[in-house]
Amino acid sequence: MIGLVLIVVVGGLWLVTQTGIPLLIMGLIGFAVAYWYAGTPLPLSRTPFGELASGLTMGYLIFLSATYVNVAPVFNGELLLHAIVASAISWFAIGDIMLANNIGDYEEDLAENRHTLVWHLGKDRAVKLFGWIYLAGYFMLILSVVLGILPWPALLALVSFPIVRKNTQAFQANPIKPNFPQAIKNAVVISVTLAIGLVIGLFI
Repeated sequence: MIGLVLIVVVGGLWLVTQTGIPLLIMGLIGFAVAYWYAGTPLPLSRTPFGELASGLTMGYLIFLSATYVNVAPVFNGELLLHAIVASAISWFAIGDIMLANNIGDYEEDLAENRHTLVWHLGKDRAVKLFGWIYLAGYFMLILSVVLGILPWPALLALVSFPIVRKNTQAFQANPIKPNFPQAIKNAVVISVTLAIGLVIGLFI
């Protein structure tokens, strides 16, 4: 594990020398959130902010840093806002992975007094929210294309909707831990179709 961290640190610092300080700041934020998620006396995983933290770092922050390194000529407020809209469908799906995990662990979390988002909402409301988050992600995808932030082939990700709907309904019908992989399947199919659409957009 230490070796993997060192590889990331060395590679990250080299990229900073090729790009700029904003990448270093994003990397430090990512490391801080990753450690805070489970390694502190008050881990984020025991709070209502676990889904938000994981979604923003793995969905938004990675998308933002990749865009900054490969595409954006400068780092500014417009890039920050555009990345929020463009990456929303991905980080919503990632956040839903954590939400599904906490829904599956609801009874255990109650026993251990872990005050997750599901604890605050109640299991029934959390299960409903699980479905609405995907719909919000698709709405943000369409909005990103309408605003010209993403190229129109990104709409290819919409073909994932029937699969996502089926998996979501399967989880909502029986929201227990063994059905948690439905959320992972959703994130994968959304990410893959979106990536294919973006690649097509490079050549159109």
